[in-house]
Amino acid sequence: MTIWKLVVAAAMLMPGAAWAQCKCHAPEWRTVNDSVAGAVYDMPAPPTRSHFIASGIGFPSAQTREMIRSGPQVSGRCSSFSVHVVRVGDNYISNPKGFFDTEQTNAIKGLTEGKIVSSRSLTIGGYPAREYQFTFLTDYTRRPARHRVLLVVRGSQLLNFTWVWGDAGPPPEDSNRSFASIRLIPADDAIHMASFALLQESIENYWIYPSSDGDKGGIHFTSALRSRLDARRAEDTRMIAAFGFPRELRFLRRDGAAKVIRSEHDNAVVDWTITDNGKTISAISWQKR
Repeated sequence: MTIWKLVVAAAMLMPGAAWAQCKCHAPEWRTVNDSVAGAVYDMPAPPTRSHFIASGIGFPSAQTREMIRSGPQVSGRCSSFSVHVVRVGDNYISNPKGFFDTEQTNAIKGLTEGKIVSSRSLTIGGYPAREYQFTFLTDYTRRPARHRVLLVVRGSQLLNFTWVWGDAGPPPEDSNRSFASIRLIPADDAIHMASFALLQESIENYWIYPSSDGDKGGIHFTSALRSRLDARRAEDTRMIAAFGFPRELRFLRRDGAAKVIRSEHDNAVVDWTITDNGKTISAISWQKR
């Protein structure tokens, strides 16, 4: 199945896009060995990762972005950096150039004074890639801003490296350093990515950050499981919210039909046991380590 036209929206559908910092703080460089994306890169602040189901296209996805820099304020210009990966499974992007052209065009649709200011085709690790930059005016303040995007098509994987900063000038030096550091490595087996996404979105949207719109999205429980959980939701919310945000997930083992997934939260390490079919979770339990 050819999906390059369908996946074109993926880069715009990732949650939590990193926005440029209003004031620059000294970078705290570290090399991130991102086996989920299958890439190594330098990031100027501690990384945090989120797993999710890409809205509208339904593919398991992950985002690694820099957290707030805690170093002293410095003069000069700085950017914010994030890395997105979409796993398209048995689908493929058969026409990378067509995909890149369409994504580049869509990037500035609806933006005030949106304009592509540079674009080039290249290869990363032997795979087709496109780097482009665009400027626009922000919606409310009408201040200029600029984004830099590097897209890489790697078999059934789409990689999106994004930098943003709060003026229309050329890339700040931190953007150039992280861009130059990117290299591809073997990626983890994608077999558990959907389970990670179902679990993390449900933890966030059901317990940690319950929505005010009737829980319409991001909760992937079957009706029967949801009914059982609703009966003790308030009690469970107090406990799970105290764990803090889940920063890193990894598969531990199978337990019969279930999977045991370890989540490193801000304040705890928790083993979640879930049964899922790649679309919904039918059973869930947890144990704080």
